[in-house]
Amino acid sequence: MNYRYPLYVLMGYLLLNPLTQAATIQVTAEYKPAPYDINGSKFINTTPCSVPEPMDGDFWCKGTASLDKEQAISIPTNITSRLISNDDKLEHAITYQKFTGEKTIELTKVGSSKVHKMKFQLTQIGAAQTPNIIKEAATTGTYWAELNVQGDCNYRLGMWAGAWAFDYFYDIKNANQKSGGVCYYNKFNSSFSSDKVTLRRIYIGYKLQPPDPLKMENGTYKGSLTLSLGRNKDLDFGDATYSDSNVTIEFTLRVTHQLKLEFPAGSNKVILQPPKGWTPWINSGKTPPNFKAELPFKLWFSAPFDVSLSYCQYQNNGQCQLKNIKNSHKTNIEISYINGIGKSILLSTTKYHFTNTDGEYINVARKLLFEINKTNLTEMMKYPGSTYQGDVTIMFEAEIPPL
Repeated sequence: MNYRYPLYVLMGYLLLNPLTQAATIQVTAEYKPAPYDINGSKFINTTPCSVPEPMDGDFWCKGTASLDKEQAISIPTNITSRLISNDDKLEHAITYQKFTGEKTIELTKVGSSKVHKMKFQLTQIGAAQTPNIIKEAATTGTYWAELNVQGDCNYRLGMWAGAWAFDYFYDIKNANQKSGGVCYYNKFNSSFSSDKVTLRRIYIGYKLQPPDPLKMENGTYKGSLTLSLGRNKDLDFGDATYSDSNVTIEFTLRVTHQLKLEFPAGSNKVILQPPKGWTPWINSGKTPPNFKAELPFKLWFSAPFDVSLSYCQYQNNGQCQLKNIKNSHKTNIEISYINGIGKSILLSTTKYHFTNTDGEYINVARKLLFEINKTNLTEMMKYPGSTYQGDVTIMFEAEIPPL
């Protein structure tokens, strides 16, 4: 017996619209929500590395992290004349970043009005400053800032410094990932007055709380999020000239549910016999009520699927047949799907649609029943000692939306 099952893949594409004179950034995620995975199904973030030079930390380019784990991206921009001044104003600190709290994105199914919600949180924030004025402005006497930060962030082992540039990246404290906040580094050298720098790119880390795909129909879902950029905006890096006013993130999530079947060894061959075997019928002169065989299997699914007889070696009006190998006599064989409550659904070459009303089904027992009824069996008994055989392909297909 042959069977086929399509994979359940969900691709999430997060497209950051190009900032003015900035490169387009794509963030991708792949979702394979296999209901039989004992570790649970996750969106997997497959974002290509967006930083221009090697940086420590697997949060930059790890291709196996799920969407509910932090992931970082670099956003090219041009924030010029950023004022750094020893005047006790936080927005003039050596580093300054004010950030928004949790956002909600509405994902709408294409061609439908069905909506699912997804949460977005910033988990890290940073920037690349040029030139590097830490040696003059701060207290370390080097191009490197101190290994701490004030406000609503924590220092992360992620800082890069040279004579020309200073890159930093801070962890946002857990509570402030939801509420928003501000963090800064303002430990000035007392002799420093003021200067201006340029931010040639900003860094953000994020995590998502995606909807449960087991509660989503197959299809493509789209949504977007716009983060404003500037003083007292969603992303605020202090007093400066901002060439870009926002960052728009467009989300496209594709849901394609998976179907898995497990048949016991030797299931490619089924032998039909009378009830309780041949012994009660040998030399009885009576015709058995039927010939039958049951084929048990295990099933995992999380969305509607179709079952049909996709191939019958011998066929009559949508039903498969078996052929007498001696004289070409043919007889119908009924093939039925037995569901979880024992209900029998007769299969044919026309697809039978099974709906999914209770979420996921994990490792559930099901059966296929093969049967020749008494009417057909009576005709077969006219040819004692004969063997009837035929090939059948039963197709299981998950409901898959078009690309």
